[in-house]
Amino acid sequence: RKQASGHAEAQLPVKLMRTASSHTSMQANAQTPHLRGGETPLWHAGWSAPKVEKAGIAPHVTLQATLPYTVQPHADESPEMLLTTCNVYLAPSIQEMVHSVLRTREVAGIPGVKFGDIVDIVLNKGASRVYVSGGFLRDAFCGHVGDDMDFLLRSMGGSLVPFLEAVSKAKGWPVNRKSDEKTGQGRWDFIAIGDKEAKMKWSAHPCGSGCEGDFCMNTLLYDIHSGALIDPTGKGIQDSVNFILRHNRGNFTEWVEEDRLPGMKLIRYFNFVSRGYSPPNHDFRREIVQASLKILATSTGKITTGVFLKRKLIRGSAQTSLQKEAQFRNAMITEMVKSGHASRADAVQWYMDHVASCYGSHLQKFPGLEGKVEQPLKQMLEDEGLQWKKPW
Repeated sequence: RKQASGHAEAQLPVKLMRTASSHTSMQANAQTPHLRGGETPLWHAGWSAPKVEKAGIAPHVTLQATLPYTVQPHADESPEMLLTTCNVYLAPSIQEMVHSVLRTREVAGIPGVKFGDIVDIVLNKGASRVYVSGGFLRDAFCGHVGDDMDFLLRSMGGSLVPFLEAVSKAKGWPVNRKSDEKTGQGRWDFIAIGDKEAKMKWSAHPCGSGCEGDFCMNTLLYDIHSGALIDPTGKGIQDSVNFILRHNRGNFTEWVEEDRLPGMKLIRYFNFVSRGYSPPNHDFRREIVQASLKILATSTGKITTGVFLKRKLIRGSAQTSLQKEAQFRNAMITEMVKSGHASRADAVQWYMDHVASCYGSHLQKFPGLEGKVEQPLKQMLEDEGLQWKKPW
């Protein structure tokens, strides 16, 4: 990565988001998007140029370096973990989008404070870096500016979470660290500054905390200091454009086991499917369903399901929650049937026993939501010749 961005670091000031964008000169020298020296198209073979243009894929993406990539520091001890290559790009349109947000987006709950102001605090600390990560970059390659911009933090001088917490308290800003679901203690692998319930809060994880993305499309990084776009697996951009769910580890078992909340990656798979994403092949679908049947049926799995319901599914408003619940339920049951692991009746009954059974307290967030959720559940059971019994 130093080979790719060393020159850029010498040219760009620390407060990059405050300066005029340097993307103009890079764009003038940019070439047609490619992955490896022009050998492989940026988009999937099934995508024609008009489809790519319609998807809003960022133009003028140029490859700067291709480096070996492994998810473990000791690759010699576990050579099977050497996945592929890490690609480093210059992407002027992504750079312009990111820095526009940093300059203009106000942190929810802190009037007058922009996202870039907090980034500056980290960069000016010294020996520290800030990366935009995950879903914001994934959506950017499909032409969408996301509401939710997450950051990864790296520092040679220790964890940046307590530093940012202290700074926020000194400035009178609302600051929050999530509590561990098992111990109730505050977590040092996450910090949110601003209104913790709002999407446009400023939130970040330290690098190495296991929050670097669950699928290849969610592992993209943008280095705010150097302007480098990093694709750690070499497949993130392709999968973002093609709406593909591909795990980012050497093997499926390793990927499933490296999960802070057991089963959360599996649940997120079904949630992404409900939004139009697909697995790269049928084998991956079968592995997902097989692992879900085992893990999500445990007491630990039910805790994970409850966290997902609270944070992702039943929130915002009653109408939004009702819509998301139906989409998620249909996606999960359909994937189970497609995998060949269960008939539709069996999949419906399993869902009622192990997922719908966790609905209870979450449905109380909105008056009348429980009755509205019960109706489609009853109809679903009736269609399969199954008997209704409130599962929560």
